[in-house]
Amino acid sequence: MRKVLGLTVIGVALVLGVQVPGESARATLAASELHLRLVRDGRTRFHVEAEATVAAPKAVVWDTIRDYDHLARFVPMLVTSHRTQYNGRPVIEQVGRATFMFIHFDAKAVLEETFDPAADSLTLRAVAGDFVRFESSWHVTSISPTVTSINVTSEAQLKRWIPQWLERWQVRKTLAHSLRALLIEMERRAQS
Repeated sequence: MRKVLGLTVIGVALVLGVQVPGESARATLAASELHLRLVRDGRTRFHVEAEATVAAPKAVVWDTIRDYDHLARFVPMLVTSHRTQYNGRPVIEQVGRATFMFIHFDAKAVLEETFDPAADSLTLRAVAGDFVRFESSWHVTSISPTVTSINVTSEAQLKRWIPQWLERWQVRKTLAHSLRALLIEMERRAQS
């Protein structure tokens, strides 16, 4: 039986393990709010819903989310992230690393992006890699000229089996850290 796990933050970043960002990085996030829910869709299936408010203009938020060539610099579990071509189409290729105690593994995703600035939405969908299914939907709304709301719903199914308890634990552990890293970078860019 294949396990389904919920994800968010860009591509592979949500599935995989992460080193916890330093205390100074966490302190920087004081202006942002983050709410995260793992929602059960059945006995072995769940998805992730995340909401965040960040002290950054909408343009900075989109620029940070879509900065695929530099995401690995500030999203801790991403080993690589870059734009490339797959079957003649533009895609994002990401490799993330999961760590649990002394065990680690890498997972690759080749993601197709559908960005609709008029609808303030972005969808990432796996077209190749280590996922049977991966889809992440992002919606961004300006609350004020300097504050933005972000809503994300993500679901993925890895090709390899991972115990369900470990999936849930790993998602809870990494998702909050990954989103915080993204929000911290948004705030840093907004202040520059």
